[in-house]
Amino acid sequence: MKKIITDVLPTEKFTTNLVCMLVIFGLLLSGVVAQADHINLPVIWSQLPDMDNYANQYSVHEGDAVCSSDFVCGDDAWTSSLWPVAAVRFWGSYLDGYDPGNGTNSQSFIIDLHFDMPAGEIDPETGEVLPYSHPGGSFSYMSTGVQEDYYGTTSGGEKIFEYNFYLPVMSIPKPSSPIYWIDIAYYGDHPWGWSESQTDQLGLSISNPEPQWHVGPWANVTVLDRDLAIEVMVPEPFSLSLLALGGMALLRKKRR
Repeated sequence: MKKIITDVLPTEKFTTNLVCMLVIFGLLLSGVVAQADHINLPVIWSQLPDMDNYANQYSVHEGDAVCSSDFVCGDDAWTSSLWPVAAVRFWGSYLDGYDPGNGTNSQSFIIDLHFDMPAGEIDPETGEVLPYSHPGGSFSYMSTGVQEDYYGTTSGGEKIFEYNFYLPVMSIPKPSSPIYWIDIAYYGDHPWGWSESQTDQLGLSISNPEPQWHVGPWANVTVLDRDLAIEVMVPEPFSLSLLALGGMALLRKKRR
C-alpha cells in the first residue's frame, strides 16, 4: 500500500495552494466556459437598460447590422499591462415576439473587442478618415455561448433578458487611450436587439452595415441619443495580485 505524504514544507504548501487557486481562477476566466450566472465582480463601467422608455438596436451576426458600444477601462486598471476586463454583462430582447421563457438558457453570440479609433484619424484597416470615433483594430474575436436569464418586463410589456459571460485573461499592448469598443451580435434563429441604456456617457453607438466581418465600414447611429446597456467588470484586487504572485513563483522556479 502506498503511503500518502502529508508533511509538506511551508513554502511548498504555499506554492501548492497558490497553484491550485491559479488553476481555479484561470478556468473561470479562460473563456473555456464563458457563460455564467449573474457575475458579482467589481463594475468599472455601467450603463443599465432603461425599462421605462425602452428601445433596442438590432444587432445580429450576418444580419442587417452589428452594433458596437464604447466604454472606458478605468484609469487605475488601465495602467496595468495585463488586460484587466474579466467579465461583461449586457441586456437585450427579441424583435419577433420569441419568448424563451423565464428560466435560464444558453444563446450564441459573436463578441469582438477593438481599440478606439479617434475622430479625424486615418483608420489603417479601411483608409477612411471619419469625423467621429469608432472601433479600430480588433484584438479579441470570439464565438461563444452566453447565459441568458429573464431580467424583467418593461412598462410597455416587453421581456428583457440579461446576459453574463467571462472573458479570457490576455495581455495586450496598452494604447494611448483607455477607451475600447465591444461588438455584441446575436448568432441564432431570431432577430435580436441590444437594449439602449438609461444614460449617454460617451455618446456613440456604431452600426456596421457589413456585420459578417466586424471590421467596418462603421456608421454613426445618429438616431440614437443614448448608449447601449452594458456593464464591464474587472477581477477582484486579490485575484490580480494572485496572478502576479503566480507569475513570480513560476519565474523563480524556472531560474533554479
